[in-house]
Amino acid sequence: MEHNAYFDGKIQSLGFQSDKGEATVGVVEPGTYIMPTDCVEQLTILSGKGRYKFEGDEWHAVKTGDTFSLPADVEVTWEVAESNVCYFCLFP
Repeated sequence: MEHNAYFDGKIQSLGFQSDKGEATVGVVEPGTYIMPTDCVEQLTILSGKGRYKFEGDEWHAVKTGDTFSLPADVEVTWEVAESNVCYFCLFP
């Protein structure tokens, strides 16, 4: 298990090997964050809501229960406005 912290601890995750491959589970505090993707990421929002966009794209709202994929090699802007967001991320 590996602990990761980003943006002065406002995003934290635990990395582990799941039965479906490499994965993380984490929490994002309210704020706006720009993060790159190195590979395809499949995310599931476990709690909370927020939104994300790619450069030149529109905002995409996500909430508890939503599952979506992010492509490799892009910058993603995340915005969490109200309360913490908990997520599960699989790197297929």
